[in-house]
Amino acid sequence: MKPLAALPLIAAISVAAPVCAEVAITEFAAENDRGLRDEDQQFSDWIEIANTGATPVDLSGYHLTDDAALPEKWAFPTRTLAPGEFLVVFASGKDRAPAEGELHTNFELQNAGEYLALIAPGGEAATEFAPSFPTQYSGISYGPGVDPIELALVNPGAEAAILIPANAGDLPADWATAGFPATVSGPTGAGYQAAIESTLAIDLALHATMDNADVGGGSGADTTDAGAFDVRDPDALVLGQAIAENTGGNVTAGASGVIGEAIDFSDTTGGNRRVDLGPQLDPGTGSLTVSLWINARASSGSYRFIASKGNRGSADNGWAIWTEGERLYLRAEYTGSNNTTQNLTVNRAFGASELNAWHHIVMVLDNGNGILTGYYDGATSGASGTENGWSNTGGGGDTHTFAPGSDFSSASNFYLSVRDDLTGEWPGRIDDLAAWTRPLSPAEAAEIYNAGLAGNTLPRSGAGLSGLSPLTSKRR
Repeated sequence: MKPLAALPLIAAISVAAPVCAEVAITEFAAENDRGLRDEDQQFSDWIEIANTGATPVDLSGYHLTDDAALPEKWAFPTRTLAPGEFLVVFASGKDRAPAEGELHTNFELQNAGEYLALIAPGGEAATEFAPSFPTQYSGISYGPGVDPIELALVNPGAEAAILIPANAGDLPADWATAGFPATVSGPTGAGYQAAIESTLAIDLALHATMDNADVGGGSGADTTDAGAFDVRDPDALVLGQAIAENTGGNVTAGASGVIGEAIDFSDTTGGNRRVDLGPQLDPGTGSLTVSLWINARASSGSYRFIASKGNRGSADNGWAIWTEGERLYLRAEYTGSNNTTQNLTVNRAFGASELNAWHHIVMVLDNGNGILTGYYDGATSGASGTENGWSNTGGGGDTHTFAPGSDFSSASNFYLSVRDDLTGEWPGRIDDLAAWTRPLSPAEAAEIYNAGLAGNTLPRSGAGLSGLSPLTSKRR
């Protein structure tokens, strides 16, 4: 930096646009006293140039100058600048122009302001500060800049692998490599971020954690066995009862869940064992979302109802989640304008390999847009009803779309593990059942799934469960 006295105030500064829109000065520092150091560990002034074009540029023939009368004062060596690439030239007065390594001009910059230009081959100014750039200040760079380039590093919904060590000292040696041993995996976002508030408490109509504290007497060892016990929400509101009418089957609390404890429905049938949640969650002409975790012990054979309200068959209004013949069905029926019952479905394979493991199911009945959507372990049936291995035909259904505002009214009770005629008993465990009187978004469905994988239940307020925004990198 040249120690010069302050120059008179300049009334106007001309910054010439790049002649060929390829190489330009994007930034410079004329009083660099605590920023970038050169190879001699000195705080030399610097000039940044960039290739703003779409093709590589050979810099031989380009010049930098601080004197309008000497346009070729300092010449670039032969170097290639790729599209979008930036290059720093130190304005140190050291005059270095090697084919590789740091570049140094044969002049310094005056902090009080002076002429500065990048001269293109042929003698025209690619960038020009004329008659002078303004007074510069300590530690602050100056320049016209370029349009920002935004690069997506992680796209929404991209598959993520997450390592959750039990203790801080338990990180494996290869934890920073691409092939580290993941604890859980699934679509982004994932993690915890207090700044992001969850919307899952909005229109939450029912939430049964199935934890010991929320079932029976809170002991975690309750069993129906020709009796009954209460199923409550986290606010101690009784939602319904677990029932067995005789000793032919039972419902047991305190089973191991995906989030704390779960309730278990016995393999033995004939006892009409079930959870009866009463006549609630009738969608009518509104929307409904049902979410639950299941761990099944059977998939083949005849129909087995996991959750239902009406819809015992293809001629009954309401909705149902059930398995039959190694497939998982989400089905709903409504009364059409011609006063006949319509049938909706999305379904997917659910075979022996799915048994004895926890899986997350979400059914979204969106009566505002006229679509039935399913999610299985975070994978959606999508707008077509056929994404990610889902189908929209079969099981008494022939489509997944319908006229918005259709009437799904059903007077039946809401049951777990049976249909409304108390047949079709399903054996396995159910955990963290929830329902909303609105359609959840794909991001909300992913939030529940990722939270469950991490052992977290739904929020009771706006506090977030998870959800990192897509990662982006912004550069000049």
